[in-house]
This record gives sequence, C-alpha cells and structure tokens, in this order.
Amino acid sequence: MEGVSHDFGSSTQTLGSKSRTTASSVLWGHLLTKGSSASSIQRTSQGSSASSLAPIAPMDKAGTSLRVLLHDTQATLEKFSSRVDALTGGVDQSRREIMTVQKLFQQDREKMVDETVDLVNRCQREIQKAVGSPAQVSRVDEIHAELVAVDRRLETLDKRIDMLQMVWSCHMHCFVL
Repeated sequence: MEGVSHDFGSSTQTLGSKSRTTASSVLWGHLLTKGSSASSIQRTSQGSSASSLAPIAPMDKAGTSLRVLLHDTQATLEKFSSRVDALTGGVDQSRREIMTVQKLFQQDREKMVDETVDLVNRCQREIQKAVGSPAQVSRVDEIHAELVAVDRRLETLDKRIDMLQMVWSCHMHCFVL
C-alpha cells in the first residue's frame, strides 16, 4: 500500500488521508468497547456459560494490526502479481508482433531490391538494343592496347634507372674509400 505505516503501539494507521485514520480509530474504539463490555458481562454473570464465551474484540491489538497488515500486503502483492502477469503477457505479444513486422519488412525490402534489379537490367538491355555497338569501340580497344605497351616500356625504363642508380652509388662509394 502506498504511504501506509502502522504504529503497533497506538491505534492509528496513517494512510495520507484523515478519513482512513478516523475510520481506523472508530473501528478500534468499537472493538475495544465490545471487548470491555464482554469482559464486564463475564465478571457479572459468574456462570459457566459466560466463562465459555470468548471475547469478541481482540485482546492483542498489535497482533491484530499485524494480521491486518499482512492481509493487506498479501492483497497488494496479489494485485501486483496479476499486473506483472498482464505486463509480461503484453511484452510477449509485443515481441511477437515486432518479429512479424521485421519479417514483413525484410520480405518487402527483398521484393523491392529484386524489382529494382530487374528494372535496371531491363533498362540496360533496352539501351543496348537502341544503341547497338558504338563506332568508337574499335578505336577505344586500339588505344587501350597502346597504353598497355607504353606501360610496359615505362616499367622497363624504371628498372634500368634503378640499376643505373645502384651502379652510380657503388661507383661513388668506391671513390670515397
């Protein structure tokens, strides 16, 4: 219970509202007056029937308060437990729904990618049909072959320059010594 404190030495329970405190005081006052009237009846009637009757009011106020507190705690715990069960059920349901949405998004994304690839391929085929083989293709191939040959020549020249630098450094090293 929110804000509940029990004072076992006195007859008040504090709940944050005065109506609960006065109701508790009235209850204890009623129970205690019944208990005192039952004990006075028992004292006056000195009979066996009066001694066999148990008092209606509790004699142990602290024990009764503790039992009431335990009962309230149990009721609150049961309410809390049912709310937790409802929440965990909701979480499980939400998790299943999220997984379903993820699968649907994945399927939709795959479908969209497939459609895009198909569209690009179709566009490429249509462009190739319309353009055919460009006139520059043969000339581009010739230029490519010439560039490859020039690249080879440059590599050979790089190797020769490296050899000349090595010979020069050896030659300079010999004269220095």
